[in-house]
Amino acid sequence: MHAALAIGRAVENLHDRDVAAATAHIRRATVYVNGFSAARAHALALPSWFYNEVLRPSMAPPTTSAPLSGRMHLEYKAYRSQISRLLAEVPLDIGKLADDEPDLAFAREALLEADLLDSGNHVCMVEPVVGHAKSLIQKASSRDHALSSLRGIRDRRAAGIRAYVRGGRLPAAEAEDR
Repeated sequence: MHAALAIGRAVENLHDRDVAAATAHIRRATVYVNGFSAARAHALALPSWFYNEVLRPSMAPPTTSAPLSGRMHLEYKAYRSQISRLLAEVPLDIGKLADDEPDLAFAREALLEADLLDSGNHVCMVEPVVGHAKSLIQKASSRDHALSSLRGIRDRRAAGIRAYVRGGRLPAAEAEDR
């Protein structure tokens, strides 16, 4: 929630053309996002048998009315919404934004990179606990499993931020060679 609030304040500051304040809020949000993986690691510091035999069953019917999913996490949904708002408010690619507002451009880049890193860390932290089991919301007929779903999220997120981070886009000549 703190990351979402900081990003929301940054967007409000950008509306008011206070780039310095917006940049400060984005930097603060990045500190929180850098803590996401540590919080997840703390939550997952338990034996995989305990997660699979005790916790995981408590997150699905009949204990709950529906299988629990990250999509239901209201605080995280608010955070994702604020990331989208920020990118809509400042849609310039990193090169163009850095020409006029380098501090803002590099603060936004750091936030997006922290978010992407957390996404990759999520895959790594869940693997020892869940292995190749399906997520709680996947159908039995699904060919995917929880890890492949998380990898897909990470890959879509990486593709979505390419314009906003240095090195995210291939130079035109290199892209043509592929």
